[in-house]
Amino acid sequence: MKKDFERFFPTDLTSNLPLIEMTGNREITVEGCTGVLKYESENIKVNTKSMVISVNGRSLKLKYLSSSALVIEGTVLKIEFIL
Repeated sequence: MKKDFERFFPTDLTSNLPLIEMTGNREITVEGCTGVLKYESENIKVNTKSMVISVNGRSLKLKYLSSSALVIEGTVLKIEFIL
């Protein structure tokens, strides 16, 4: 997916933007995150270089976490991008 993204958008325009991939409303992968700001079953806030991503839903949990990526699992009801 990342290769397709880079083909359509020049890297200099997207270097500070996170790459977000969703599987329905059940799973979200965020690449380019720098930390988790809030972790609750109904809200997870993720920091990136350019924004904070707030995911609201039910039974949310971190399925995977590394230094630059994470996967959120649960029922996603709303996503906010806070600049």
